[in-house]
Amino acid sequence: MDCLYRTLEHYGLDVPKLTFECTYQLTGMRLLDLAESLDVALKTHHNALNDAIMCAESFIQLKNGINPDMQKVTTKEPRNIYQGHERITGDLFKPDLDNADPNSPFYGKKCVFTGVLSKIGREDAAKIIKNMGADIDTGITKSTNYVIVGSGAGPSKLKRIDEYNKSGSNIKKLYEKEFLEMIQKDFRCDS
Repeated sequence: MDCLYRTLEHYGLDVPKLTFECTYQLTGMRLLDLAESLDVALKTHHNALNDAIMCAESFIQLKNGINPDMQKVTTKEPRNIYQGHERITGDLFKPDLDNADPNSPFYGKKCVFTGVLSKIGREDAAKIIKNMGADIDTGITKSTNYVIVGSGAGPSKLKRIDEYNKSGSNIKKLYEKEFLEMIQKDFRCDS
């Protein structure tokens, strides 16, 4: 829906009044995990058509009263100790304030990730908050606003937050639950 709204806005077209439901908001589950929990055939993720098919089939199952079965979700064991700590790269470091909602809690805010988020990948999380106007960085500075903290967070980053805050900065730690609540309200659907 976010892509549809932004495309209509880009071309100066009227945005129709639409009602919709989001599988992520209904379940709190990422698309691949939801599909697997409902025995929906898994397809190549992040291919627009495949994602749409998996989402539609999952949504139909949910509307038919079938509940996700978490025991069907295969545990994705980390391939190495750094999995989930992957560096964010490329365009994600370029804030996009022109297309973001100025009322977003991340609009114009400097954000850093540390640790592993269990419900969403770091790159997916970064894409969401970039679309909300965040200025994403890899290191904490005095001007950092938010540090999104997952499990196994870097001790040196956490220590740096405390040091900067003691010297007058106001860096807020967002743990995963609070972070997910913030992006659910402002981002219309799971990518």
